[in-house]
Amino acid sequence: MCGFGGILNSSLKVSFDTLAQIAKSVSHRGPDSTGFAFFNETFDATQQDASHAFFFNRLSIIDLDARSNQPFQNERYLLLFNGEIYNYLQIRDELKKLGILFKTSSDTEVLFYSLQVWGADALLKLNGMFAFFWMNKADQSFLFARDRTGIKPIYYRIEDKSLIFASELNTVVRLSNKKLKISSNSINDYLYLQYIPTPYSILEDISKLEPGHFISGSIHDLNAKR
Repeated sequence: MCGFGGILNSSLKVSFDTLAQIAKSVSHRGPDSTGFAFFNETFDATQQDASHAFFFNRLSIIDLDARSNQPFQNERYLLLFNGEIYNYLQIRDELKKLGILFKTSSDTEVLFYSLQVWGADALLKLNGMFAFFWMNKADQSFLFARDRTGIKPIYYRIEDKSLIFASELNTVVRLSNKKLKISSNSINDYLYLQYIPTPYSILEDISKLEPGHFISGSIHDLNAKR
């Protein structure tokens, strides 16, 4: 199942201990490994507290080796990916023809290089169920997306100049620095429809990304666009 969460531009630096506790609270999503990434304006893998912080709980299915643990990253790019790309072998072959050398047998690495090569256009190639967050650490741009049928969830919130996102609603709540309110409109929707329609959630100012949609933007300009 896997699960992830993160915050960009936190007004208070997020410590390793705080993020580890939040990750532990949703460890049921991925019991096989938990990974973290922290950075400020410049990326430094040794940092243990930062304005930009991410975690990933992994349930290993394809390529069980630790080499496919997440956050999946190199010196420039970072990926948090929950799901499965059904046609990853075909995309892998296409990338190999472009000169990409693979170090794992995972669909995670295929998505990682697909986004590096094709950007948002990579979404047109994907057949699968997924929710992911992708970041270019060099220019500090980002993209997060959800599969066409919305099998894998992703919640997000813009809080002042911060972007908070996660696989579970309660992770967004825990990463927020403000007290959040239950939405009376969402309660009415639930009582009438027996569910809360996307893009709304039970809490005000926390949204669910709509199926088949993506949001892109920059750390420096969180007026994100779809």
